Amino acid sequence: MPGYHNELGNPIDVIPVTASATELDPNIRGLRADTDCTVTVKTTESGDTTRTMKFLAGETRYCNITHVTVISAGTLEGLV
Repeated sequence: MPGYHNELGNPIDVIPVTASATELDPNIRGLRADTDCTVTVKTTESGDTTRTMKFLAGETRYCNITHVTVISAGTLEGLV
């Protein structure tokens, strides 16, 4: 995704994200929704507790995500 860079100015890799009970490898630093959707995730901060987030199309959120367990609709990209 052109234009996305980390604090050092280096490009961030973007990977497609699908729902799974398996831990993401590598963990991702953020999610970008291509369409409106609701996503259930586990983060390094939440441990085994899931968090549900609602996204608008094009919205990006930054947090350390270890699992994406549910995607209501649409597609997601992960920022590595």
